Amino acid sequence: MSRRQMLAFRVGSALWILTGLAHMVGYFMGRPEPSTEEEATLLTLFDGLRIPMAGVERTIGQVYDGFSLTFSILVFLLGFLGLIWLRAPGVPDGILRRVAGMNAVAALAVLAIGLPRFPLPPLVFFAAICVAFVVAGWPARKAGPA
Repeated sequence: MSRRQMLAFRVGSALWILTGLAHMVGYFMGRPEPSTEEEATLLTLFDGLRIPMAGVERTIGQVYDGFSLTFSILVFLLGFLGLIWLRAPGVPDGILRRVAGMNAVAALAVLAIGLPRFPLPPLVFFAAICVAFVVAGWPARKAGPA
């Protein structure tokens, strides 16, 4: 891989890490106080209405919190995994390009899922991650005739 591709791989991995950290910080900042009676009612239902799911009862709030924390941790660790791949001795360029390609596909999938559902900041992160890994995984130019 060229220096530019290695840098793009590092940037993509760092953006995964930053995305996970930002999501985790947002989670632990908590929800804002409801500003209307309707919002208060919805939050009460969100955190109080218990629904049977696969043999246990959970609130939508518990499920939401669980998936939110899981997402944060997995995205954070995905970024570190990318950095580990880069530092591993003797990893062939073809493998790194495939790993970059899978990261690009993952970022694109999350972006596609998020477009109608997420606010703008994570969408920008996912788009940037996708671009970084596309650059990292793009086949190197072959040297032309001398």
